[in-house]
Amino acid sequence: MQPKSLFWAGYRAAMPLMVGVAPFGVVFGALAINAGMSPVQALGMSVLVIAGSSQFVAAGLMEDKAPMLIIIFTTFIINLRHFLYSATLNTFLRPLSTGWKLLLGYIMIDEVYATAWKRYQNGDLPPKCFGWYFLGAGASLISVWWTTTVLGAILGDVLHEDTVAILGFTMPLIFTSIVVSLLVTRPALAAAISAGVSGVIFAPMPNKLGLLLAAAIGIIVGAVLEYAQHLPEEVAK
Repeated sequence: MQPKSLFWAGYRAAMPLMVGVAPFGVVFGALAINAGMSPVQALGMSVLVIAGSSQFVAAGLMEDKAPMLIIIFTTFIINLRHFLYSATLNTFLRPLSTGWKLLLGYIMIDEVYATAWKRYQNGDLPPKCFGWYFLGAGASLISVWWTTTVLGAILGDVLHEDTVAILGFTMPLIFTSIVVSLLVTRPALAAAISAGVSGVIFAPMPNKLGLLLAAAIGIIVGAVLEYAQHLPEEVAK
């Protein structure tokens, strides 16, 4: 396949997820204005950070006049999941140039990763071709995130609080649909259940540390079961 075809294939594959990203972007834009940002500053954050959950938390902390170090540390903790995303694709993307890695790292958001990971598991694309597919998925979703951030910032003063809450509820739904579509093996299902239960148990922890701990538990459970599942094959060899 040609780069152009791969790019548009990734773009089309990510398009259904726009349904969840668009209202989330509108909500963030509105919250950013309420936190004292201008529309340009709200868009600037979406361009530089591109991480909805940490942007929401940062906007809330800014509204509460929290110290900048607290804002930076908290958003760093929330975004640690991106290290996990990149680690799962590291072996496959290692042959790519530094420029490609930086570009794909920039667009490595949850929905783009989920779209790319599903295609990656097919194993039918070499690294350079996969990079174009990844780039297409990123262009699809990030352009929507930027556009809706501006829209939310413009409408921030006229959106009713209940409307913002309803729009914000769409993001957990889209994340749920992403996760469910990836639960095709027992280790993956066990990892999701253990992470979900742990997330509820550790939710009271400060600075979203419970989220990080739950993710670590899910990864460990999934990795152990994955290893145990393939152990008989190794013994047989």
